[in-house]
Amino acid sequence: MALLAGGSIALIAHGTKATTRLAINASPEPFSNWTLSVGEDIVAVAITYVTTQHPLVALAIVLVLLGAIAAFASVLVRALRRRLRQRAA
Repeated sequence: MALLAGGSIALIAHGTKATTRLAINASPEPFSNWTLSVGEDIVAVAITYVTTQHPLVALAIVLVLLGAIAAFASVLVRALRRRLRQRAA
């Protein structure tokens, strides 16, 4: 169960990062790429610090973010179902 949860979280994180990187790389100006790269480095260091020095805070952040993902996913699924019903009608 832990392997599935960890793998799912890693897959979501990687997918989000890859999608964001793809969207940013499509822009013609170089500043968004540079800003995103520096931002990724800052976030990586901050996450590493928080997880090693304050594991309970990191756990709380993970649980809040997973709750937000679940809530957003349910809203997204409802919206897609509504749209598909409209197309079928």
